[in-house]
Amino acid sequence: MRDFNEVLQAEEQEDGDLRSERQMEGFRNALTCCQLQDLRKWNEVKSHDITERVQKWQKPDFGWIKCNFDAAWDEIGSRRGIGIVVRNSEAEFIAAMVVWENEIHSALHAEAVAVRATIVFTRQWSTEHVQVEGDALMVIFEIHNEGTMHHDPYEHLFANTWQILQSFKQWKVSFGRKDTNKVAHRLARFSLALDHLVSWFEEPPDVISDLLLKDSISS
Repeated sequence: MRDFNEVLQAEEQEDGDLRSERQMEGFRNALTCCQLQDLRKWNEVKSHDITERVQKWQKPDFGWIKCNFDAAWDEIGSRRGIGIVVRNSEAEFIAAMVVWENEIHSALHAEAVAVRATIVFTRQWSTEHVQVEGDALMVIFEIHNEGTMHHDPYEHLFANTWQILQSFKQWKVSFGRKDTNKVAHRLARFSLALDHLVSWFEEPPDVISDLLLKDSISS
């Protein structure tokens, strides 16, 4: 395990492969974007304090739409399900989609596929001001660095996702902890019981109605 300073500053590295300053800067930018610049301090908070830090879903800025995504894993069937929900700046439901994928090789792969599917789906509703939010920090990190941070099998997928984002007038990709992503998570779990893509427009499915109401009241 590395010291936190080694992660943030190249000159602090004592061994292993040296990271470029561009990589370091990208990671620092991702922490700032995800509001995790105080990660070191947050990690030192005692567990009973952490339980009190329950965060709530926040509606997007006026004129923006917000798209939450999540992926779920079926260990028995080795399938991944994807859940997507789109809401406006009044916290009103716009659309949702669930889809399952068989050709998924890891949790990172599933979340990478999910965020790309979310962005493609979102283009049906707006190409102006779009915020995409999920609880997969590594995926958010990769997208903010144009998919160039790691030379892994999914690098092309992250890079392609970043390219699609350029079609929007303004966009944000943000990190939200699981407490802020309950609707998308339930949709992802729901998708595992299906064998085909399902989408909803204007009227949400019953499976998420209670969570949508809670988010609307608390946001």
